[in-house]
Amino acid sequence: MAVKSAFNPEVRAECARVAMEVFRRNGFAATGIDTIIDRLSISKATFYRYYRSKDELIAAVLDLEYEDLESQLGDVARQVAPDPVARVMGIFQAFAGQAEAGRFAGALCRRAADEFRDRDAALEACAGRYFGRVSRAFQSACAQAGHADPVRGAEYLTLLFQGAAIAARIRQAGDPFQAALTPALCVLGWRGDVAA
Repeated sequence: MAVKSAFNPEVRAECARVAMEVFRRNGFAATGIDTIIDRLSISKATFYRYYRSKDELIAAVLDLEYEDLESQLGDVARQVAPDPVARVMGIFQAFAGQAEAGRFAGALCRRAADEFRDRDAALEACAGRYFGRVSRAFQSACAQAGHADPVRGAEYLTLLFQGAAIAARIRQAGDPFQAALTPALCVLGWRGDVAA
């Protein structure tokens, strides 16, 4: 009688981390489970002990992206505390830096939203949760800045952020986040030019 090895959460986490790298490079649809298994140097049976399907793995990867986002937003909030203008600047600049380094976290969520729209509600919801969290961070900054309509202000900031995210993915650079920063700060009532 064969003995099953114990479940190891570190193996599950490593599967998700490796899959994240491969999905960033190739996309979801173009990546087969065999590609990920080969990179992990594990058997197919071992992989399926940790993930029942590719969709479950994708959901785990999107959850990792969400955890990265929470960490980044927390770092920005700790660095600039109550200043809403500095917080919005920090969010855009943090993501510009990520895009420059070729690891913009939101890229996978954006890609999932595009690839799974109307095909997989659970994966589409994972992607939506990411941008919903960004929107809530912007709404908080708008409220603290005394914006007349924080919900509408957050909507504008989120659209600028999403546009910058798409452009950063296309250009493989962070400059779209920098370009979006001045109009983003204008939403908060700030006057000036970030580049000046």
